[in-house]
Formats: sequence, C-alpha cells, structure tokens
Amino acid sequence: MNRTRYLGLSLLTLLCYMTAVAQGPTVTKCEYWIDQQFDSRTTVTMTGTEWNSSIDISALRAGLHSIAFRVADNNGLYSSALVKNFLLVQGTGTADNSLQTYEYWFDQKFDAKKSGAIPTGGVINIDEDISALNYGLHSIAMRVVDKNGVVSSALTKNFLLVQGTGTGDNSLQTYEYWIDQDFGNRKSGEIPTGGVINIDEDISALNYGLHSIAMRVIDKNGIVSSVLTKNFMKIQQQDGDNALTTYEYWIDNGEHQNAAIPADGVVALDLDISALTNGLHTFNYMTRDKAGLASATTVKNFLVKKVEGDGKLIAIDYWFNDEPRQRITIDPAESVDKSDIVIPMDGVKPRTISEEYTFDATTKTVKTTETITVGIQVFNDGGVGSEAVVHTLENMTFTVTPLFEALTDGDTSTKDAPKGGQMQGFSYTGAVGDVIYWDITGETVSMDFYDAEGNPITPVTENIEGKDVLAIELTTTAVYLLTYGATADGEITVQLTKKVADGIREVVTTVKPVNVYTLGGVLVRRGATTLDGLSDGVYIINGKKVYVRRKR
Repeated sequence: MNRTRYLGLSLLTLLCYMTAVAQGPTVTKCEYWIDQQFDSRTTVTMTGTEWNSSIDISALRAGLHSIAFRVADNNGLYSSALVKNFLLVQGTGTADNSLQTYEYWFDQKFDAKKSGAIPTGGVINIDEDISALNYGLHSIAMRVVDKNGVVSSALTKNFLLVQGTGTGDNSLQTYEYWIDQDFGNRKSGEIPTGGVINIDEDISALNYGLHSIAMRVIDKNGIVSSVLTKNFMKIQQQDGDNALTTYEYWIDNGEHQNAAIPADGVVALDLDISALTNGLHTFNYMTRDKAGLASATTVKNFLVKKVEGDGKLIAIDYWFNDEPRQRITIDPAESVDKSDIVIPMDGVKPRTISEEYTFDATTKTVKTTETITVGIQVFNDGGVGSEAVVHTLENMTFTVTPLFEALTDGDTSTKDAPKGGQMQGFSYTGAVGDVIYWDITGETVSMDFYDAEGNPITPVTENIEGKDVLAIELTTTAVYLLTYGATADGEITVQLTKKVADGIREVVTTVKPVNVYTLGGVLVRRGATTLDGLSDGVYIINGKKVYVRRKR
C-alpha cells in the first residue's frame, strides 16, 4: 500500500501575519496552488493570524515543483503571490516510507555524527552538550532516513556560541527592535510567557520603498543575542479599487502579449509551442492593477520534448529482480487497465537457495522460497516510457532441479561451483552398510547429504592418511550430496572412495558361541555357533559390526 506523501506549510503564518500588521485590515482567507495550476487553487478561510496545513502530493511525479500562495483581506484586496520551489524525490519502494531515524553533526564533522530514532510524534528534541565548542560561529547539520533506507538531503543551520556570564537561569526576558538602522530609536518589550513576540508597528511615516527591521533578545543574565535583520517593501496604496485588470506574458525573449484578466480572476492560456525547439525555455508574466501599478515579473522554466506518433500506448516492459527486461506488445490504446496486464512467471529463477529448502529424493528436485521484485513500465508509440512501478512479491516458491552426477568407487568429478540459485548434485548407489568417503575440495560451498528417502544425513569427519574427509555409512541403498551457495567463481572437486568399515566382514560360520545383536541393540541370537538363517545385513558381534551375507 502506498503511503501518502504530504507537504507541510508553515510559511503562510509569517505571510498572513505580516500582511495583517502592515495593512491594518483583517486577513480573511488564503489561497494556494501547485505548479502554476491557478485554476485548481485551494481557498482556506482564515479565523486568526496563523494557519498550518498538510497537502497531499502523492500524485506528483518525482522532480522539481513549486507552490504559490497569497492572502486576501476583508476589503477584497490580495497580496502578491509568494512562490517556493521544492524537490520531490522518487522512493525506492511502494511500502511504508515513514521517517525512522535521524543523524546530526557539528561543524562539518560527518564522521562524528550521532543518530537516534524519530519519536512517534515526529518531533526531534536534541539535548546536546556543546561545552567543548569554542566561542564563535558553528553549524549543525541534520538529515533523516525513512523505512526504505532513503536518506534526505542535509539541513544545515548556523549558530553563535557566545561566552556566558553565569551558570543559572538563562531564559529570554526582553527584546529590542529598530527600523532602518535607527538604533537610537529602538523599542523594547518583555517576551511573553509563550515565547511568541507579536509586533504591531505603525509604519505610516515611512517612505515608500525598501526598508529593514532588526531584532535582538536579552536573557536573564543580561547576555544579548546577535541581531536578526529582515527586509520588507512598503508600496504605495491607491485609494479605491486596486483590482488586477491586465496581464502580460512572453516566452524566452520573444514578443510580449497583453490581455485583460477575466472577471473571475482566472487566466487560462492555450499557447502554441509547436515552433519551439527541444530543450529548456522560460515563461514570463506580470500583472497590472487599475492604478497601473505592475507586479514583479515571475519567471518559470519548462522543458520541450517533442516525440513522434500520436501518444498511444503500444508496449509493456517487465523484469524480475536484476534480470533483463522482457517486452509485451499490445494493440495501440489510450490507456491500459492493470487487470489486462498478464506477466508470465515462466523462467523466473531464484537469486539464492534458502537454508530452509526441501529436497524430494523421488523427483530429485528442491523447493526454495525467496522474496523477489517485479518492475513494470509502459511505452507509447513515440518511445516515451512512464514512471517504472516496482512491486515486491514475498515468499515466492521456486522449484530447482539440481544437475546430478552419479559417482562410483574411485570416481573424481570437477564441476563449476554453484552460485546464486544454482545447485550441483552428486549421487552414489550401493548396499546398506557401505561406508563412503567424500573428499571435497575447491571453492567454498554449502553442502547437505540425504539418504534414498530424502532424509538428512550428518557425515562424520575422519582422518584418512593425514587428510580429513567426510564419512557416511549407508542406511539405505543411495546417498545424495547437494552443493550450493558459492560466493565467487571457481570449481569444486569431489572424490568418492568406498571402504569396508572396521569390523565388517563377510561371515558365514563362527566357532565360539557369540551373542548377535541388531544395530539397534536387539538380541537376535544367544550363544550362537553359526550365523546360518540370519537375513543379510549388519549385526553387532563381539562389539564389532559384522556384515552377514548368505552363500549364493
């Protein structure tokens, strides 16, 4: 399930507040729109000087976007539009992309970064000891990581560490502000309990044009902060109606076009850009009101990419894991329903062999499970593809048929070490009681032994002539060796040797009376002087294994 992505808005608070203070009338509503879609703008009624909201941007494509907003007062006058750009990056999956952890570091010392889990509420509080820092300017950088492991860009903020005069309460007490560097006429006030300072300043005496406001705060120890300065523009307001009347636009450095703004304030442009060349272009526009005052020019970039054909969908590409793409050709269509897309799973192979695989000795096949990814991308007749969609399929079951080689006593076989989803098998057929020595050398691989019924066998390591080999005594008439999981290219060599185990001999008669036991410890003969009549097999006689075979 896709997790909806949201864009948080807080800059409107500052815009709405400054408008209310500077112009006097009450702000009644805010409007915002994304990517110049003015006709799709959203209007929000303002009940105070602050507004916070979240906007669903899950339908937007990855890339650069813009958001614009403006406010209106109770006289119907609109502010100029404030436009901000933001980058929407593409996620690595369709699952939960909630933020999980954060990292931060000081003064570009990334190697000394610290990290932590993001609390449920999403608010990160950092209580950091900075007593070791020198007095002066420093920086703190932070980034976050989501559930898919996608890392955000780093947000860096500068701060000034000044020398304190006390170790007690350093809470902020008062503030001072002044306009246009007129420090001698600065004004001051006490900081409210909530810590929010609202300044209602009469700027009617200021000339029209660019001005600045500066502010600093003072703590309980008398320590003064650095000065924060912001610029603002006072523009001449005409008495009466200042509604927008005309707009002017042009592309690149081309001819300017003028037109009247419709009564509803919505300008819909149907521009012919067929003559433009492929590449980056600019769209420029400005507006004028009834008093003839012109707005600032807004410049937007756009990309022209011309394609052949009529844009109908003709093909669907799909792929599994890291395997090559496969293409399905479809009849040209305006759209494709996902229920009409059938992707064949034939030929899909696992990338690894699970440690929990099962072996069927009857069919000599292996069942293994794995989580795989499948990607889908649609193309039109101009060769332009849609955004690729990648799905995760968990616990998919695959049937693997190992390549088996039958070995006999004294055989040596060299094979490529099996990697990924491959398996190499070896088999031996003999009699119950046969002891088989397996000497396996070469590339490191995982290996498992099974009897003729598919039951796992645990080999015993024995030292034969100074060399460690794996020994297996047959309890059924066959044994299978499966190898897999090589991590590098190479070969494996298997040498098989059949040995007669200590104490196992062909016995027909015995002179001394003996007790005869099965391998399970069951007494089948007491004080026997002959073994005639016993079934062929392995028995315990005088504490040794004896293979009894009747004469033929």
